[in-house]
Amino acid sequence: MLDEKIVLTSPENGVTEVTEGSVEFDNVSFKYKEEAKEYALSDVTLKIKAGQTVGILGGTGSSKTTLVQLIPRLYDTSRGTVRVGGKDVRAYDLAALRDAVNIVLQKNVLFSGTVRENLKWHSNNSVYYLITNLKHALRTSFQFFVKSVSIINIILHF
Repeated sequence: MLDEKIVLTSPENGVTEVTEGSVEFDNVSFKYKEEAKEYALSDVTLKIKAGQTVGILGGTGSSKTTLVQLIPRLYDTSRGTVRVGGKDVRAYDLAALRDAVNIVLQKNVLFSGTVRENLKWHSNNSVYYLITNLKHALRTSFQFFVKSVSIINIILHF
């Protein structure tokens, strides 16, 4: 590992200020090694408004963290473009980009168990209200059954 070369570098005269915090994934695909047969992420298109908090749901190993790590350019995409503030992340000075992006990852130990058990962490008095609204949202909007939830919040501060 110590002999690995640093691949990601700041561009010459890179953008040194992130002026607004929108995030956009435009047909992004990613694989950890160029020779890999399968992509960890495939054709992700997503727009997040500045200041918006977003939860990314998926099971263990579903590349949620990988998706988030593309925003501060901890990795480069294999295909497609990630933009912050309307600019391709590859145009930014790495230090400036990484100083502007804050990522809050969940602590898995707190979020094991059922959705009901996790909602009880908030307040026993509001569990019924929260579960009722969650069931309604799942029935009317998503139409799928959630067995387990894993959340990563993306918060951009400007």
